[in-house]
Amino acid sequence: MSDPQTKFDMSPLPAGFVSDVLQICIVTRDYRRVITGFLKLGIGPWRVYTLGPDTVSNMTYRGQASPHVMKICLAASGSMGWEMCNQLLSQRSTTNSWKSTVREFTTSRSGALT
Repeated sequence: MSDPQTKFDMSPLPAGFVSDVLQICIVTRDYRRVITGFLKLGIGPWRVYTLGPDTVSNMTYRGQASPHVMKICLAASGSMGWEMCNQLLSQRSTTNSWKSTVREFTTSRSGALT
């Protein structure tokens, strides 16, 4: 539902405004499964990194401390860069109590690539 007060300029953008897509980021709940699918499509190899309080200082979510743990996966296919984000469960419990934008997205109505 749009705000009746908001008006958008729908005139065409100048040619070349977006010349090439350079990177696509995918948010997923299961990075291993998605990587397997991309490898079947010929996209890979993938570099997988674990980011968390041991490797990144001062992790925040909306201005509050939030020491979450996530996998960041990177691959290239020609000039296209691929990035994948997967937040891991909290080490303190079986539910993910740590907040992040990745968790917010995967639990939203729009969901994530699973």
